Amino acid sequence: MHVRELVLEDFRNYHHLELAFCPGLTLLTGGNAQGKTNILEAIYWVATGRSHRTLEERDLVRSGEAGCRVRAVVDAGGRQYALELSFHQAQGRRFSIGAKPYRRVDGTDSGLYAVLFAPEDLELIKGPPVNRRRFLDEEVFQGSAGYRRALASYNRCLAHRNRLLKDAGGSRLSASLLDPWNRQLAETGAAVTRLRRQVIASLAPGAARVQERLTGGAERLQVAYRPSGSDDSGEFVRLLEAKAHEELARGATLAGPHRDELALELEGKPLRTHGSQGQQRCAVLALKAAVAEYLRSNLGSTPVLLLDDILSELDRRRQHELMIMLGTGSQTIITSVTQGWSHQAAADPLVYEVKAGTARKVQRACTG
Repeated sequence: MHVRELVLEDFRNYHHLELAFCPGLTLLTGGNAQGKTNILEAIYWVATGRSHRTLEERDLVRSGEAGCRVRAVVDAGGRQYALELSFHQAQGRRFSIGAKPYRRVDGTDSGLYAVLFAPEDLELIKGPPVNRRRFLDEEVFQGSAGYRRALASYNRCLAHRNRLLKDAGGSRLSASLLDPWNRQLAETGAAVTRLRRQVIASLAPGAARVQERLTGGAERLQVAYRPSGSDDSGEFVRLLEAKAHEELARGATLAGPHRDELALELEGKPLRTHGSQGQQRCAVLALKAAVAEYLRSNLGSTPVLLLDDILSELDRRRQHELMIMLGTGSQTIITSVTQGWSHQAAADPLVYEVKAGTARKVQRACTG
């Protein structure tokens, strides 16, 4: 699975851009603020339906324009098809796979999976729990329609229950009004919790192995799931009933997947408070590499790897180890401020020089 062609129209600083990619390594080089990261963001956006840099899609639109469009031609084992995602200030989103339009991109399996490594990923460690839940929902569960449906059902129940609690305004609420929502929330929440527990159990050993290899065995990374609810619906209902008084006072649901935590520790100590920035960065790389392997193993499709100026922060040995672990079979697109980056396992990359909303091929023609 790889991206063969990419077309951007009025996306970020690009008026119109067409790029061809190879199945192997592509290097996007150029100075700061020229648009290299915008190309990675466009691929990630059309693959996942999400930007890693903003929650507001109007931020993706080129200044002075009303909308933007990204089109990617994907090669899936010799079968080619196009993904197209657009956003218009007045019309909203439009998404299509091949010639077939879809009402929504959220929860639709595009068939193109991407794992992004970016400087902003440090917030996965340093930021609030919502960042780690978003990481699970948007990156780890790519292509999992069952999880997306379970999460959407849970969020709908949660919104109704929160509205009921808020409307009560701290007053006593009849159990007969709250009970049906307790049961529905528990059933959908238990399904989400169960799926999250399973996937984290699969990811944790891989992340630990990568961290050990990147640090020469000096650090042991532990990844653990800390659910706020339960994967047993009956137990979940009892938990909600026990918190009813406090929830009425606060007007919000206080237990469930919306309050889950993904705990990241080094040698038993929280990475967020006890890890150096270098240790935190290494742990993020380990976690993302484990996600790439998880997607490869569980979806039967190799994800596209997008590395945004990450390798420049590593010494040559760690660059080498990371690239070997990510695998030479993956399409990998890397940004760098210089053309001097090289890797012995990925010689002769396709190189584009990116400058002021243009991209010029400066090394070899695509033969893949």
